[in-house]
Order: sequence, then C-alpha cells, then structure tokens
Amino acid sequence: MAMIEKVLIANRGEIALRVIRTCDALGVATVAVYSDEDRNSLHVKKAGEAHHIGAAAPTSSYLNQDSVMAAVAASGADAVHPGYGFLSENSDFAARCEREGVKFIGPGSDSMSLCGDKMKCKAAMDKAGVPTVPGSAGLVKDADEAAETAGKIGYPVLLKSVYGGGGRGIRLCHDEAELRGHYDSVTGESMAAFGKSAILVEKFLEKIRHIEFQLACDTRGNAAHIFERECSIQRRNQKLIEMTPSPVVDHETRERIGDLAARAAKAVGYTNLGTAEFLRLDDGTFYFIEINARLQVEHPVTELVSGMDLVKMQLDIANGEALPFEPGSIRPNGSAIECRINAEDTFMDFAPSTGPVPHVEVPAGPGVRCDTYLYPGCSVSSYYDSLMAKLCTWGRDTPEATRRMLAALASFEIQGVETSIPLYRTILRSDEFARGDLSTDFLSRYGMLDRLKADIAADKEAAAEAALAAAAMRHAHGTGGAAGAAYTITIDGRERRVRVISADSRGMDFALDNTHHRVTYVPGDALETRMILDGLQISAFRHTGLDEIVYKNSGRSEASGGGSLKSQIPGKVVSVAVSEGDEVAEGDTICALEAMKMQVGVKAHKAGTVSALRVKVGDTVAKGAVIAEIA
Repeated sequence: MAMIEKVLIANRGEIALRVIRTCDALGVATVAVYSDEDRNSLHVKKAGEAHHIGAAAPTSSYLNQDSVMAAVAASGADAVHPGYGFLSENSDFAARCEREGVKFIGPGSDSMSLCGDKMKCKAAMDKAGVPTVPGSAGLVKDADEAAETAGKIGYPVLLKSVYGGGGRGIRLCHDEAELRGHYDSVTGESMAAFGKSAILVEKFLEKIRHIEFQLACDTRGNAAHIFERECSIQRRNQKLIEMTPSPVVDHETRERIGDLAARAAKAVGYTNLGTAEFLRLDDGTFYFIEINARLQVEHPVTELVSGMDLVKMQLDIANGEALPFEPGSIRPNGSAIECRINAEDTFMDFAPSTGPVPHVEVPAGPGVRCDTYLYPGCSVSSYYDSLMAKLCTWGRDTPEATRRMLAALASFEIQGVETSIPLYRTILRSDEFARGDLSTDFLSRYGMLDRLKADIAADKEAAAEAALAAAAMRHAHGTGGAAGAAYTITIDGRERRVRVISADSRGMDFALDNTHHRVTYVPGDALETRMILDGLQISAFRHTGLDEIVYKNSGRSEASGGGSLKSQIPGKVVSVAVSEGDEVAEGDTICALEAMKMQVGVKAHKAGTVSALRVKVGDTVAKGAVIAEIA
C-alpha cells in the first residue's frame, strides 16, 4: 500500500491547524483550503500550500465537493483529512474520494453511510446486542407523523435529524405544540450544517449523563477503545466541557462498556478513529445513541491521558498499519479537562458574538494545552461555528486538572468578542462539579446562569479597587511607569501601596498592597480606561483629572431603545413569524437569524403592535440593524 505523502485538510480553523501540526511532525506535506472569509486565517499561513475554494458561505466553499476536489487535483494531494463538521461525515464525499483514488482519512463510505443513518445504525446495534434508546421505528415523514410517534412513546421526546452532529438538528419537546414548533427549525439547522435532513423521534431520558468512548479500528479487523470521555455539561445538546476519566466510570465499567463500543464499531464495519456515544441513567444503565464517524472536537483530552497522537494514528491506519496497542492493554494516566472557548454572549441566550479580535493572550504552562486559530488582529466570522479555541489541562487527578483549568481561564484574554470563559469559571468552582454530580441539564438543574451573574457582580466588586489603582497609574504615568516603581494612591480616603512589576503599552502586572494583578488595556476614548483585569472585562473608568479617578460600572447596553427592536448579532433572516399590524407580547419571536450554523430567535423587547417590519426572509442583517418597530 502506498504511503500518504500529501494531505489536503478539507476544513478550517483550529482543527485544520491541529492536523497540520501532526503532518509537519511526520514530514507529510499539507494543503489548506480557504474561503473568501478565511484568506488571512492562520491555517492558510501554516500549511505548505493553500487553495481558494469559494465564497464565504459554507455551501459555496467548505461544503462544495467540486471545489474541494478541484483543490485536491490541483495540489496533487493523495489524501484528504476532513476534520470535523462540514464534509467529515458526508458519505457521498468519502465515496467520491474513493472513486477518484484519494485516501479519505476516516471510515469507508459504506460504514459512514450506515453510521450516519441513525435508524439503520440502531437496527445494526439491536442485532449486535448493543442496547439503544426507545424511539421511532423509522424516519418520520412530517410533523404529523412525528407527533403521532411522540404520543405513543410519551413526552418528553427529542426531535433529531438523521444527518445531525455537534448538537445541531436536535430539539427537546415537552408537548405536541413544542414539537410542531421545532420541526421546521430542526430540518433547517441540519440543512444549513450538512446540506440534507431526515427526522426521527426518540424518547428523552431524564437526568442523564453523556459518556462517549474513543474508538480505534484498523483495517485488519482490530477494534478497541481508548477510554471514555464525560461530555455531560452541555447547552442546546452541544458540549461545553469534556473530561476523562468520567467520575462515574470505574475500571470494570470502562472495560464492559468499552467492549460494547468495540462491538458497535464492528457491527457497522468501522475503520479508523470514531466515537461511540452513550447515555447513562442514574441507575448505571447505558444506552448507545450513535457513532460519530470522525475525529471529535474533544479528542485532546484523550491524547493527554493516553500519551497518543490520535491524528497520527488516523494517518497510520489509513496507511494500512495495525493499532499500536493491544485492546485492553492501556490505562488512563491522570485526568484531563477541555473547555470549548466559544464566541458567544452567555447573557444573550448564547447568541453568537462576532468581529475583530485586536488582542489575544493564550494560556500556557505545565499541563496546559490550547488549540486555537486566534491571533492578534484576526476576526471571528458569522459564517462558521462559534468555537474559537479548545483549552485543555492535565493533572494527576481531577482536582489538579481543575485548578490548572481555573488558572488558565483566568489568564486567557480575548478582546473584541464575548466568550464563554466566565461561565466555565462559575461551573468549575461549583460544588456540584467538584463532586462529579453531572448531567446533560447541568446548567438549568443547578442554576448556573444565575450563579454566573452573581459571580460577575462579586468579581467586579472585588476588582474595583485594583481597577481604580490601574486607571490612576495609566492616566498619571502612561503605561504605569517603569518596573519596580512604587506609588501611594488614596482610594476612598485610605492610602494604598502600589508597585509596578512590569509594564508596556498593552498592560501591566502590579501589586496592590500585597496582592498581584494583571491588566490589559482595551482601546477607548481619552476620557475612559477600559481593561481586562485578572481575566475579567471591566466596563469603564472615567477620570475628571489626574488627581481624581471615578469608578464607573456601566453594565451592558440595552439591545433596543424605544420602539425599535434591534438585532444583537449579524446573520441571515431564515424565517419571519409576524406581519405588520400583529399584536405581540414581550418575548415573542419576531424572526429567526442564521449565524455560526445556528438559528437564533430575535424576540420582542416589549409588548405592543408591530407597526413596521424591516426585514424579510433572505435578508442579511448587521448587528444593531432594526428588525421591527413595536408601538
């Protein structure tokens, strides 16, 4: 079998960079592809060569098989790594690679097709004796049949697209009205992300954990697991925090369920790396739900505890090599945690946050790994998903990995967009996380968003004096003065000692009395100092002269003023729920926007009458654009 010499990565962002790094280490040439939007992206700069494949919209570029395969031909690549998302689980694309003599670094197209068809996969699991979740016997053709099926198995149920993944194309429905309301959005979300859709209905199980097993299957008939990953902390069925080992999986359970995972892989003729996903009930029962036929976003935590390079293993298997270990022969070393750093506004129902990123400071240190496409001056696009970085930490045990993660989150600075970092700090500091009491409804079950608001308020209160000191030095001494400089500053009538540790035009490290602080300045006007202080974005500081600094906590600006309802995100209008003259209540959906492969509802900010509707289906709106006037 000819060995792979040149890999085209049919993807973008951090996963493209991840594949490039392994290929570089192996001496394998790399080819990047990019859309109009990604001309200046880091994966384009780091690959051996790069080819333009179309406009910004995924359907015109990263989902366009003709464009990708034209780049394969032009570059002379002999293999394609699909990453995750986009074409990674498209069996037609895998089959096309096979027909055109290009190695697809993943499972064969037949196996992928079987894994991607959740109903056929479920039937294969039932035949192989792998327990599955109760649900519809086949696909449902429309909302009426979905409602009929749900009535038989009982609510609550999940509406799931067969061609789903990454939490998209899934909705929880508590009654028939909710099911009918969600049916079109499930179809639309799957079409936007994968280009096709078909719907099934599945029983929703209460207070469950999401636990998956990393699979490795070579072309010689060997199938094995590389431990489990706990992925229970989610929102909208999309994972936020992943860890290994799971707090509820001991060695006996790991081997028992791992053997089921390997049996599942063999039942569908799987090769290369993939993931068998399970739901675990409180009584310890495991139900198989699907095989993700690709490398997972959270694969770095498995790498950290196994010491293996999973991308290298993918290439080795594609080259016909056997698994580098005997099934059941390896044990996890320590504990690892991954936080998905998303460009989302937690306080706006996780709405996408996009735009330029003028400054980034990435965490580092013992046991810290960060896979990211961010660099100072880059931009977060509204055309693609919200994942900006995968921050991972390793420790000898979970408490040590958690402590390292909290320190890393505190030092991760991303200017220009809202991020999920504050939420993760709240979660990781919670007693529930510490005792491993996790579930897929963790955020709502334990009121994490309310706790986050309280934590932000407490952090700002604690940071106020340090921020005043930083603002005072900034205004009086420009960058804060030279390293070692010391000042006495009066705050609320009390003298405080401030010592500069280091300073430049971007920020400084300083000690207020004996407490160390780190501040990075955010560009503002001459009357304002904005900063990131110890990882916390401080709203504003106004000075009335060099002798007096006034702390000002301006909070969040309102989304809409008066009767104008404004969009908080840029996006494309995919549906409009009202007409001019309609009466609406506060919180009613006016329209839905598609951004970052998600559909986000724009809701009425007050009750009244829609006096003017400013958008229609197909319009592209900017952040701050007026959607409607409500009188």
